[in-house]
Amino acid sequence: MAKKIIGIVLIVIGVFTAFLGIKAMGQAPEAAEKLKEAVYVADAKVYPENEVRLLLYPVRLKLSFLWLM
Repeated sequence: MAKKIIGIVLIVIGVFTAFLGIKAMGQAPEAAEKLKEAVYVADAKVYPENEVRLLLYPVRLKLSFLWLM
């Protein structure tokens, strides 16, 4: 009985994941258009002319060895 319940839960998770993947593919053109309109800023300041726009701030990620342990 427990194996059937686990199987049903895994099927539901799989269907939900597939649904989200298909939904994301459908929204990809809209997301690409928003990224084209986005403003890349060099400093982390919000200027009045960019208040209603999507702002992207490029950062460099550091890998911490303590986080991996």
